[in-house]
Amino acid sequence: MVETTQDVPSHKVDHVLHDARFQGPFDATEFASKALSDRKTSPQEEIDRLQASIDALDQQIKSLALDNKGLLLEQTNAFKSSRHEFQKLFLSVRSLQTVAARVRAEVSEPYGKLSLKTVQLSNMYRTIDLLRKTTTQIKLVQRIRTEMESDTLDLLDLSKLARLLSEARTLREEVDLTGIRVCEENNQFVEESKQIIHQKLVSLLQSGVDARSQVDIGGALQALFNLQELKPCLEEQIERMTQRVKKSFMNALDAKKLSSKGVPAFGQMSTQAGQKVLWEQVGKAMEDFKESILSAWYLQKVLLIKKDPLSHQRFIDLVQEDGEAVTMPFDTFWNRCIQGIRDVIDATMGLRSGIVKDALLSGYPRLAGMFESTLGVVLKETNEGRRTTLSEDKIEKYYDALSTVESEYLLNVQARLDNIATAAFPGAGSRALPSQVDLQSLAARFHEEIKQGQHGGERLMNMATAVIGTVLLTISSQAREMGADSGLLTASGPCNAGQSRNLAIGKSLEDIFKTIVIIQGRLPPKAAKALEGPADVVRQCTQELLQPIFKSRADQFESVIKKVHSLNFGAKDGSESNVAEASSYIQELDSNLHSFRQEFLSKCLLTLGSTGIPSVTELMIHSLCGRLISCWIDQICLVRPITNPGRLQIAKDAAEFESALEHHLISISKTGKGVLSGPILSLKAFRRLLFIDDITTLESQQASILQALPKVAILHHLFSSCPPTIESPYAKNKLTPLQYSTWVEDHSQQEVLQCIESTLRAGSAKLESQPPVVQIMLNILSSL
Repeated sequence: MVETTQDVPSHKVDHVLHDARFQGPFDATEFASKALSDRKTSPQEEIDRLQASIDALDQQIKSLALDNKGLLLEQTNAFKSSRHEFQKLFLSVRSLQTVAARVRAEVSEPYGKLSLKTVQLSNMYRTIDLLRKTTTQIKLVQRIRTEMESDTLDLLDLSKLARLLSEARTLREEVDLTGIRVCEENNQFVEESKQIIHQKLVSLLQSGVDARSQVDIGGALQALFNLQELKPCLEEQIERMTQRVKKSFMNALDAKKLSSKGVPAFGQMSTQAGQKVLWEQVGKAMEDFKESILSAWYLQKVLLIKKDPLSHQRFIDLVQEDGEAVTMPFDTFWNRCIQGIRDVIDATMGLRSGIVKDALLSGYPRLAGMFESTLGVVLKETNEGRRTTLSEDKIEKYYDALSTVESEYLLNVQARLDNIATAAFPGAGSRALPSQVDLQSLAARFHEEIKQGQHGGERLMNMATAVIGTVLLTISSQAREMGADSGLLTASGPCNAGQSRNLAIGKSLEDIFKTIVIIQGRLPPKAAKALEGPADVVRQCTQELLQPIFKSRADQFESVIKKVHSLNFGAKDGSESNVAEASSYIQELDSNLHSFRQEFLSKCLLTLGSTGIPSVTELMIHSLCGRLISCWIDQICLVRPITNPGRLQIAKDAAEFESALEHHLISISKTGKGVLSGPILSLKAFRRLLFIDDITTLESQQASILQALPKVAILHHLFSSCPPTIESPYAKNKLTPLQYSTWVEDHSQQEVLQCIESTLRAGSAKLESQPPVVQIMLNILSSL
C-alpha cells in the first residue's frame, strides 16, 4: 500500500482532497454513478485511482499525526483533567441539591403556616378598618342629621355642616362602603344634605354680593370652602351676574318687549312715548350693569382679604387651579359682561333697519353719556388710592362695546358736516362762492354736533371734535382749489375778479375760524386742543389766499415811498419854507392807501377782531404797516443834504404818513395800536432825531433814539450831518439812492456796516480835525 501511495502523484492527491464533491455530505452511490458516466476509463481503472488516492490520504494523516504527536498528547491530558474536574463539579452540585431539598422540607411547613396567618391578619385589619370607617361615617352622619334638624341655621352652623359634609365625602372616597346598607343610606342622605346646604350657601352668597356685605360674603365663601365647592360656586356667581346684565340689555333693545311695556305698535317707536320707554329700559340696564360691576368688584375684594383660619390659605389663591393663567374673578366678569353687551348691541345694529337701531343712532350721545356716567361712578366707588381696579385696557374694552354704533354715528356726523361743507366750498371746477347762508348753516351744524357730543361725555366730545377737525382740513383743501390764479392776484390797479374771489373765500374762512374759536371756548381743554391744529390749517389757508394780494400792494406802496429821492430837502434856509402840505409822494401814498381800504379791506372788515384773537387780515395789516414804516425810515435816512426847511418838510411828511396809516390801516384793527407800538415809536424817534440841536447828546440824553431805531438807519441819517467832504456810501460807490437801497436789501447787515465804516474812515481821513458826529458814528459802529 505504501508503495502504491508513493506512485500516486501528489497533485492528484491534492486534487482529490480539494474536490468539491468530498466537501460536506457525501453519497457514495451517487458519486460512483456520476464518475462512471463522466469518465471514459473503465470502472476498474477508476477504482484503482480512488484506492490510490485513499492510500495517499491515509499516509498524509499518519504523517501529520506523527508531526504533532506532542501537541495531541497535551490535548489528550487536558481532556482527561477536564473530565476529572467535571466529575467533581457534578458531585458538588448533587450535594447542593440534596442540602436544598432538605432545607425546603424543613422550611415549607412553617412558611405555609406563616402565609396563612398573614392573610388572616390582613383580612382582620381590613375588616377592622372597614368597621372603623363605617363607625366614623355613622357618627358623622348622625352629627349631620342633628345639625340638619335645627330649625335655624346661621352662617356658622352652615359652615360647620359644610365641613362635616366635606369630611363625609372624603371618607367615602377613601374607602368603598358599597354593599353596606346603612352606609349606602347614609351616602344618599349626605348627598341630599349637600344639595340643600349648597343651595342655601349659594343663596346667601348671592344676597351678600347684591347687598355688598363683607360679613355675608365672607361667611358664605368660608362655608363653600369647607364644602370644597368654592371655585365652581364662584364661577356660577360670576356667570349669574353676567347673564343678568346681558338679559337686561336684551330686554332693553328688544322691540317686541318694548311694545309690551308701553308702545302699542312698532311704528310708534319713533314717537316721544316710544323713545321714552326705550331709554327708560336702557337706563335700567345700565343700572343693573353698574350694580353688577360693583358687586363683582366687592366679591373680589373679599376674596383678596379672606383666608381659611386653619390652613391660612387665601381664597383668591384657591380660585385658580395649577397650571392655569392667573385671571382675577373681576377680570373674568368684566370680559364676559362687556362681550355680552357688545354682542347684544352688534346684533341690534346688524339689522338692515329697525326702530331700535334708528333710536340708538339718533340718540347715541345719550347712550354714550350713560356709559361714561356709569364708568365715573364705578371709578369713584372702586378707587383704592394708588391701586386701580380698572386699567386703561379695561376702560378701552368697556367702550369697545359701543364701537359698532359709535362708528356708524360718527360716520353720520361726518356725512352731515361734509354735505354742508361741500355746499359752501365745492372745490375746483366751481365758480360759486360761499354764501352767508352756507356759512351760517355750517356754523350751526358745528355747534349742534358739539352740543350733542357734550351729552355723550368727554370721550364722545373728543371724537366729535376730531370729526370736525377732519372737516376743517377738507374745507381748507377745497378752498385752496377754489382760489384764483396767482397772475390775477398780483395785478395792480383796482380790485379785479380774481382778487375779489380770494378775498371772499378768505373772509369765509375767517368766519369759520371765528366759529371754531367760539366753540373752543366752550370745550374741555383736551377737546379744545384737538381743534388747534385744524384751526391753524384754516388760518394758513387764509394766509395763502390773501398773501399775494397784500404783497403786491405792499410793493406798490414801497415804490411810491421811494419817490422821496426825487425831491429836494437841501434847500437853503428861507426858501421853499412852505410846509403846510405833505410832499407829493405822501399824498400819492395816502390816496393809494385809501383805495386799498375801500376796494380790498372793506371786503374783510366784517370778521375782524370779533373773537379777541387777531385775524389773518389783521396780522397782514400789522405786517404791512410795519413794512411801510421800516421802508419809509430806510429811504428817508438816505436823503442828503437836509437843511432846516427840509427837516420841517420831512417832519410834516412823517406826521402825515403816520396819520394815513392810522386812518386807513391801524384804525381797522382793534389790536393794531398795541401790536404796532414798536414801529410807531420808531417813526416818532426819527422825528426827534431830525431836530437834535446838539448831536453830542445822542449817546447820553437821547439814548432812547438809539434803542428805537435800527443802527444802520441812524448811521445813514448821520451822514447828512457830516461835512460835504465825507461822502455818503451810495455816492462813494457811484450809486443812486434807489440802487444803494436795493443793494442794502440784498446784503447782510454786517456787509452794510463794513461799507458804512470804510466810507466814513475814508472821508474822515481827508479832514484835518474829526467832527463830533464822526466820532459818534464810530462809537455806534464799534458797539455793534
